[in-house]
Amino acid sequence: MQDYQGSLLHLIVLAHEGGHAVQAQLMHRNGVPMVYAAGPGYFTESFGRFQELLLLAQLHREAREPGQRALLRDALSARLLAVFPSAEEGAIEFAIHKGVSNGAIRTADQLDAAALAAGSQYSIEYERMPERAGVWMMSEGYFMAPMQELSDVYASLLAVRYFALYRRDPDRFRAAYLALLSGGYDNEPAVLLARRMGIDMTAPGFAAETLTALQTEVDALYR
Repeated sequence: MQDYQGSLLHLIVLAHEGGHAVQAQLMHRNGVPMVYAAGPGYFTESFGRFQELLLLAQLHREAREPGQRALLRDALSARLLAVFPSAEEGAIEFAIHKGVSNGAIRTADQLDAAALAAGSQYSIEYERMPERAGVWMMSEGYFMAPMQELSDVYASLLAVRYFALYRRDPDRFRAAYLALLSGGYDNEPAVLLARRMGIDMTAPGFAAETLTALQTEVDALYR
């Protein structure tokens, strides 16, 4: 489907989708009932995004040629920092859905204005490039998969949190993570994360703590 050619991007996509496949296999082996085999998009996507980080970390660790190692370092850093473009895209999507639902958005110009107002909180590129206000036209997810961009914000945050826990104690993390994937969705994500991973995603400081972990990981890559 993706015309796989073995490029780094293709490997990342394969790792992401492979993460979903492995979860499905684990749930099947564990006898998870079908009613518990699917859950919220942001939760499921967090597993795929974590697989991307694992792949890039492994490739970076094994790289010996300096140029290749630098490329993989930057790729890993970019995937960790995907939290920020995800937040920008999610804010724009939320603004669009809110504006359409309350009747404030009826025209393309109003879509531009909503995207500009939401996106400019995250990037100065909206000031430098006024045409960036039309970014809503470039994301098919806004039309074909409503709320996907909002889900990606939480998926990115959770993936960073998994990665930080994995780096801190790989063996302990591995056991907890496999139990999480094997158990299916028999409760709310917040309950499952607290039970299996010790993550409280409802805590007021969840986002700030995750961004602190993110900075630690990125700083370590460039030391």
